[in-house]
Amino acid sequence: MLGQHATPEALAVLRERLGLDQPAHVRYVRWLTDLLRGDLGFSPYLGGEIAPVLMVRLRNSLFMGAMGFVACVPIAIVLGVLAGVLAGSLVDRIISITSLAGLSLPEFVSAVALTLVLSNWLGWLPPSSLMEAEALPWQSPQRLILPALTVTMSILAYIVRMTRGSVIDVMNQPYVRTARLKGLPRRVVIFKHALRNALLPTITVIFNSMGWLLGGLVIVETFFAYPGVARLLLAGVERNDLPLLQATTLVIAVITLLANFLADVAYALLNPRIRLS
Repeated sequence: MLGQHATPEALAVLRERLGLDQPAHVRYVRWLTDLLRGDLGFSPYLGGEIAPVLMVRLRNSLFMGAMGFVACVPIAIVLGVLAGVLAGSLVDRIISITSLAGLSLPEFVSAVALTLVLSNWLGWLPPSSLMEAEALPWQSPQRLILPALTVTMSILAYIVRMTRGSVIDVMNQPYVRTARLKGLPRRVVIFKHALRNALLPTITVIFNSMGWLLGGLVIVETFFAYPGVARLLLAGVERNDLPLLQATTLVIAVITLLANFLADVAYALLNPRIRLS
């Protein structure tokens, strides 16, 4: 944190500021007390308290991720249902190949490809999100489209494939075949009998993807120069800023746990056979 040529005096001041001159149990109780008050500590890199800066960066990252999810998840579900209902057809093959390609590409390849096509060739979008960290992200939504699309591409491709497989499995269940034999219209069989059960695994994947989303933000935010929480995490690693690294990791872990909890709640609400106790 102080570099290789730090003086003993500077090292002593830093140890005192970080509380490293105190016993471990005292440091833990102090850290936990400060955490409950919303105090995430002091960052030498930021030169001040971590919490205000981290909350702004977290707002930016969550808005970008939410923008991508809200715009693309319904499309992914529709494509997955369409591919599952038309399994084996040309439409199914096109959707499956496209989703497999999106699932296979890492974020840095997707970022380069999308920037090359949508920005350099077509000129529809700005090549980067260059904006101040304190700026409100919803005031410049056009700058968020490329990073939001990049960070959600592999996740949405996975949602398409998960939905397709689930629909195919449900369509082969005995109760769906019975509904067909009764002469019910195809749309009634799909939307009333098959779709609700088919979407149960998809709902779980969508909520769990929120945690995966934060994992892919480091590359995307760095590539597009977006001031989010992942770039703050990377700055903590590069500057050996342990308090900043600890705070950002803690926030990401809490969000991941919350997303998993919401996935369990949503699954229980959609499936009457499951009860939370």
